[in-house]
Amino acid sequence: MNPNWSLIVPVLLTIGIYTLLVKETKIYRFIEHLFVGTTMGYTLVVAIRTINTTGVAQVAAGNYFYLLAFVLGILIFARFFGTTYSWLNRYPVSVLVGSAIGVTFRGLPEQTFISQLRATFLPLIGAADPMTSFNNIVIFVSFFFSLLYFSYTITNRPGRLGKIPNIGRYFLMLYFGALYGNVIIQRAAMFIPRIQFLILDFLRL
Repeated sequence: MNPNWSLIVPVLLTIGIYTLLVKETKIYRFIEHLFVGTTMGYTLVVAIRTINTTGVAQVAAGNYFYLLAFVLGILIFARFFGTTYSWLNRYPVSVLVGSAIGVTFRGLPEQTFISQLRATFLPLIGAADPMTSFNNIVIFVSFFFSLLYFSYTITNRPGRLGKIPNIGRYFLMLYFGALYGNVIIQRAAMFIPRIQFLILDFLRL
């Protein structure tokens, strides 16, 4: 009977990558390098296909404006041809940096400020059900005290008033704890399918 390499190879790779739990072995390093090399090869193929479909195909269709992108892309490598032509590298880099900053500033206020404010201003009373009202109140209170915690003019006040912002610290601790728990769940979500693959698909238990 011919061995089923489509199952044997993933099993060997899975067991080899988890040898890191004992110590960093040569098997783990080999699989790590194999993963990095495979990822780089896949990325290269995707990049070439993207250039072909979004660049070469457009120029062949008569959209010669895309030739400017090709020229800028070639000029990125000018820094490898000595100091005589290295200054040409500044033009594509400046275009990339400028466009990235423009796109970032276009979406940054909406994503990091306006959307969060919009998500905070929720109806505290008169929602569809009491649980929704309770959740909205919790969101508002946690937002208010967390923001108040960074108001140093109140935090440094003597007496009871200076202790009020400490409530925001507890909300921040709850948030970071939930964030850490979410990371653990994500790691478990990657680990459990591999164990299911070893037990159900390979061992057929």
